[in-house]
Amino acid sequence: MCTLLRRERKRRKGSGAPRGRPRNTPAQAEEARMRKEENQRARYQLKKAITRGARLSRDLRVFAPQPPAAGDFLIFVGGDHAENVHLVAAMMASFTLPYFVDEASLPSALPTAEEIESATEILNERMSGASGKVVGVGDHFIVKYGAFVNLQEGQTMLFLQHSSTIPVPRIYALYQKPGTDNDTYRYIVMERIRGPSLASLWLKIGQTEKEAVASKLRHVFEEMRRLESPGGYCSFGRCGLTDSLFDSGDDSTSFNGPFDTESDLNEAMIARYASEGHSKHKTQHFSRAFKDVFQNHAPVFTHADFQRKNVMFRKPPATTENGLVQWASTDLELVIIDWEFAGWYPSYWEYSRALFGCGAWKDDWSDWIEKILEPYRNEYAWVLLFLTELFS
Repeated sequence: MCTLLRRERKRRKGSGAPRGRPRNTPAQAEEARMRKEENQRARYQLKKAITRGARLSRDLRVFAPQPPAAGDFLIFVGGDHAENVHLVAAMMASFTLPYFVDEASLPSALPTAEEIESATEILNERMSGASGKVVGVGDHFIVKYGAFVNLQEGQTMLFLQHSSTIPVPRIYALYQKPGTDNDTYRYIVMERIRGPSLASLWLKIGQTEKEAVASKLRHVFEEMRRLESPGGYCSFGRCGLTDSLFDSGDDSTSFNGPFDTESDLNEAMIARYASEGHSKHKTQHFSRAFKDVFQNHAPVFTHADFQRKNVMFRKPPATTENGLVQWASTDLELVIIDWEFAGWYPSYWEYSRALFGCGAWKDDWSDWIEKILEPYRNEYAWVLLFLTELFS
């Protein structure tokens, strides 16, 4: 299990002022005292927030600077540091795997692995056999399970659940067990969202409702962008990026990082393209172009598969007599699902991937992407060309 071991912690070396430096004036001493108190308050508030989170799970531990135990994965909760003070007020919260939320927080008893595997409500079966399924189990649970399921998706959702207000299905359990075919099956047990997807209702909602949805999603993505990277371009835990662009299907060859710089990420994209046996001249052309186009884009937290099918209404909205869907302004609550590709990507990635997902562009969804996400039109043109050739 990939773990986040990097610590956001800086301390001023030495215990006193350099020799020859004049003593602080009373005003300077008072300012230093106030800065110290501000730092202490920041640490105290952060510790309280983490302690509140500890009540949500029997597996949550609050710890000081000791390294995590093997198998732990770490969540960077956040913190503040006062101006001119070389101390980041941050702490880490650790969830051990397997993860199970405490029983008091469950809506009903967790389904067993046998109940999950025998479920007949199959919501998604992108891969053949037991490689990966999404199933509904009872009134309260959705489970993604199979040999190709990555528990890192659940880790990412726990990170968001405990360090932000970004609306995600609640995670109830993360675990793995031997499958019947000698593969290891992984299980992500999460909250069932009762409402429909935005994709299923888009053509039934009017301009006013679309404006409300766009506004709500815009604020969600703004909050996502404020989640600082643990270092460079990576997924949660500073693991490699999971976008399918980096997946060659060959476990012996890795293109997904993590990457310290955007240039490193660009080189991996080029190497991935070359691995498909494309023309070396076209490969060199992309390499030259990427140096001009893909630069100076900060790593920002990105869903990386923003499509209407991955936005759910928490509660089913009402349908009017003429077939349109409406809701009261206070009733609009959206939940974003399918976080398997999420991580810290270049700032253009979300917009480019969202437009690429428009497919045949049969309706006005692309217009609303422009209102929800910051546009990167030049970068999108190159992403479109690159992905079209890579996957053709």
